[in-house]
Amino acid sequence: MAKSREEQVKINYQNGLTSELEYLQAQYTVLTLHLETTQSRQLHQQAMRQFNVLIGLPLDMKLVLAGTPDYTFPEINMPGNIATFIDNRPDVQLAALALAQAKSQQLGANINRYAPSVSLSETASISDLIDSPGLPKTGTFTLSVSIPLNGYIYGSKESMTIYTNRSAVEQAEINLSQTKLAARDEIEAIIDTLEQLKENIEIKKLNEIIAGRAYELSVQAHEAGLITQTALDDALAKHLSAQLSVLSTANNYRTSIIDFAHALNISERDLYK
Repeated sequence: MAKSREEQVKINYQNGLTSELEYLQAQYTVLTLHLETTQSRQLHQQAMRQFNVLIGLPLDMKLVLAGTPDYTFPEINMPGNIATFIDNRPDVQLAALALAQAKSQQLGANINRYAPSVSLSETASISDLIDSPGLPKTGTFTLSVSIPLNGYIYGSKESMTIYTNRSAVEQAEINLSQTKLAARDEIEAIIDTLEQLKENIEIKKLNEIIAGRAYELSVQAHEAGLITQTALDDALAKHLSAQLSVLSTANNYRTSIIDFAHALNISERDLYK
């Protein structure tokens, strides 16, 4: 399109209908678009090679895309109780597990600090086994109770362990609360994105219809000699841009659905009605 415009500007320049500056700008546009096209082609080739690696195909194998772009926007089921899905997320479960471990360590430290230990021992004296065999007539049982007094002394190793474990529990509770809050914010942001895409899609489709009809009329006008090739190219560019906008919106909608399912820790199929 830029090349045909350059040729038209060149003819106009040769006929004295346009300035040299406009002709130079048209040449610059062609060279710039040619460089961008080359870079885009190289990026596409790199993406195709990466895709071949992912699916186990040879790097130099060329894949031919078939079919038409998918403009569908499937309806999805919005979850009723988000809190249930939040609790089932791996990051939230990991934070809850860390809190449970911190509380368990705190409980163990409290037992070691305050709980007394009890020990029981027994001794028996045995004599004259030949004359009077049997059970011993005398024995000693000893019961001892040990109270960890260090646990009651401020600044001791045992008391400092208690404070450390208590701080660990408080920090784990904060981490769990922040993880749940971040998960809710992520889910609500995706829901807002989905709603915005659903609202915009009708406008995008209508714009595509208008741009397509305008291009058809431009073709007829160009064939009748009523408009220039430049005007026809502009109409085609707008039509292609409108189609790309619809396709981009559809891809964003599908990507948001995948992100939504991942945020809820469920399968994508579970979202579809």
